[in-house]
Amino acid sequence: MSDYRANYSQEVRDLAETFCGSTTRLSVQGETAPRPLTAEFLRQADAHGIDGEVLARAVAHYTRIEALAEERARRG
Repeated sequence: MSDYRANYSQEVRDLAETFCGSTTRLSVQGETAPRPLTAEFLRQADAHGIDGEVLARAVAHYTRIEALAEERARRG
């Protein structure tokens, strides 16, 4: 999590976490994976001066964080 915080500004993290919260809930199927960034989220990134590739990397990073947290919770 510290790498995630160090590599992305708060604004990028907020947008990435919002995107993850609305699109990555695939764990019911046994996996958590990012879906492709939608045009709407890319527009939001652009409106905030955030490069779409940076947002995509932040989303992928946060998705890994979520997957690890879910795995730890399952193990107890």
